Amino acid sequence: MRTRVLLDTDILSVLRRGHERVTQHATDYIVTYGNLAFTELTWYEVVRGYRAIGAHHQLEVFEAFCRRCDILPLDHNALDCAANIYSDLRRRGELIGEVDILIAGIALTNGTGIATRNVEHFSRITSLYVENWTV
Repeated sequence: MRTRVLLDTDILSVLRRGHERVTQHATDYIVTYGNLAFTELTWYEVVRGYRAIGAHHQLEVFEAFCRRCDILPLDHNALDCAANIYSDLRRRGELIGEVDILIAGIALTNGTGIATRNVEHFSRITSLYVENWTV
């Protein structure tokens, strides 16, 4: 049985562009779990990008896609977990981006991993399961 994962923004981007391997992973995942999931932060990153360039049609398509997905919130438990991740990475001198830390906090508090192309950064979080759907 595969592990539940949240889609990172980079995987969601290539999925929307029809990347063959990512599309196959997503299809298999939906068969197993019923739908895809990502975080409110990923939603924000995608929506701000479309709004910044005035891509109204793509935004409508994305919003329709979101209605078929689980979008997990950044709640207090995830923030607390992210603070622990940050302090651990800082102590080790291996900090990653702030949004990635917050996404990891959401994943860990919800018992999921991350599907990302940014395996190098997310793998620094020792308790986080990480997959790259592009390979």
